[in-house]
Amino acid sequence: LKPYEEKTFTQYFLPYRELGIVKNASKDILLSIDVVERKLVIKIQATSKQEIKLKVLNNKHLFYEEQLLLSPEQVYTKEIASDTDIDLSQIEVLLYNTAGINILSYHPEDDVREGNLPAAAKPALLPEEIDSIEQLFFTGQHLEQYRHATYRPMPYYLEGIRREPGDTRCNNAIGLWKLKKGLFEESIEFFKIAIGTITDRNPNPYNCEPYFNLGLANLYLGNVDQAYDAFFKSAWDKSFQDAAYYNVALIDFFRQDYQNSLTHINSAIDRNAGNGKAYLVKVSVLKKLGKLDLAKSVIDAALNRDLFNLSLLFERYKFDVDLGDTEAAALSKNELLKLSGGTSHNAIEYAIDYFQLGLYETGIEFLLLVSYNDTPSPLVNYYAAYGYSKLNRKENASQYYEKAASANSQYCFPNRLYDILVLNSVIGNNSADAKAYYYLGNLYYDKQQYNIAIDLWEASLQIDNKFPTTFRNLGLAYYNKRQDPANALKYYEIAYSLDPSDNRIVMELDSLYKKFNRDAYFRLNFLT
Repeated sequence: LKPYEEKTFTQYFLPYRELGIVKNASKDILLSIDVVERKLVIKIQATSKQEIKLKVLNNKHLFYEEQLLLSPEQVYTKEIASDTDIDLSQIEVLLYNTAGINILSYHPEDDVREGNLPAAAKPALLPEEIDSIEQLFFTGQHLEQYRHATYRPMPYYLEGIRREPGDTRCNNAIGLWKLKKGLFEESIEFFKIAIGTITDRNPNPYNCEPYFNLGLANLYLGNVDQAYDAFFKSAWDKSFQDAAYYNVALIDFFRQDYQNSLTHINSAIDRNAGNGKAYLVKVSVLKKLGKLDLAKSVIDAALNRDLFNLSLLFERYKFDVDLGDTEAAALSKNELLKLSGGTSHNAIEYAIDYFQLGLYETGIEFLLLVSYNDTPSPLVNYYAAYGYSKLNRKENASQYYEKAASANSQYCFPNRLYDILVLNSVIGNNSADAKAYYYLGNLYYDKQQYNIAIDLWEASLQIDNKFPTTFRNLGLAYYNKRQDPANALKYYEIAYSLDPSDNRIVMELDSLYKKFNRDAYFRLNFLT
């Protein structure tokens, strides 16, 4: 998926057990045919009442014909006897509606059992075994998209730039990989190399993706001016125009340049009306410009496109409150809370949209309202504290720092890039919070930045050496990533001593004892 791109597909799940092997199907009709001795068995199942005409050809000659009234309540079954053996490879089945239009058919060449199965996937060659830089890039892309238990994309990209240091695609891919792993500063170097290559002979290049990615990296680093310039440059490329103008409009709004923000967000929506985030920007701009009626019409139009756009449901609720329509406000609020599920995940995702606009107070209001089922969540409280710190409301921020630090950590798994900004801000403002280091370590470990994760967990232990999961995580990391079994065992045994009831720690420590060749009596005694 490209930035803010939407792809849609539909799947239909139907109970077709009575049909056996389905030969062809649509959302309206399912068809099965088989040969039993000298009988052709046809089964048809419909999802609604339909009048159709069934026509069966044998070796291009009419074999059977019937007018049918299908119903979803009953599977149509017909056995057609023949005086001779029936060759299924010569059978064709055609179904027509009342207008004479062929709505479903079966032809012998459609049967995948006849040998036209797709070729089996081939394992990727090692980077040094691949001849072309292009194939190195595409192999890396394949591994990023489909993943693999042992193969990694980076060796392929690195081999590509070893052979051709200025290769645009491999440099951009490395930069994007690092960006996705939260290594914002490191990613910039590779985007700039890619840009240097594509602009060597043309200041307005054919492909501007490296410019867009450079804009994202700078935005995460807080380099707003550099991000703005990079996004604007990427808008030269049609395939990135909507995403570029969206981010330009964000920055315009953040700078309080509302007229330019409106111009640019209109350009973004004109090119990609499916970007639900863009409508929040437009509504926010129109409200700042005092065009409230127009803002309300944008909310209504956007919700007609996507009823699950929670930020716009929230905006509708706020409009109703401002108008003093308590009944409408209650309905809007109930719909928002019902569709959101009251979870921290939804609350945070949409709160980030407000934070990126600099609307921290509104973002906090949304966050705390929508996460009503998840208010003990550490991340919800961290985000609220982050928002208040941006508003320079230190007392409110301190209140939520304390709530986050004392919250149950059991189901808190930060994973967003924006979580990195929030947790780093927490560490900067409340360095005594051991859990902030712990959560950020979890995030970086998930993103395969193992040394950063280990450093953060060890920093967490300097503040709080009574939390068993931090020791457990270090044990896992030291064994799997640093190949240091002795330290791994040390950390696991401390984790167990802090919480002998944690079955995961018990199981993993026993596995470690097995690798250390501890005898069966020792392990049995440990487990009992």
